[in-house]
Amino acid sequence: MTTAARRVCVTGATGKAGRAAVQDLREHGYDVVATDAVAGAGEPRGATVRADLTDYGEATEVLRGT
Repeated sequence: MTTAARRVCVTGATGKAGRAAVQDLREHGYDVVATDAVAGAGEPRGATVRADLTDYGEATEVLRGT
């Protein structure tokens, strides 16, 4: 395995499956960009990037990290 950072974008990160995926990926050393169009209940502020990924401009900003 390489020592380079592994970055992944999880869409729907505040849903049941999304939360589990984000947690598992982070536990396995991934740099996770958690995204969702809606706020999740009880989630720490800033834990998820709010974005409508059907909007090309928002999607490219999220994936670029801006």
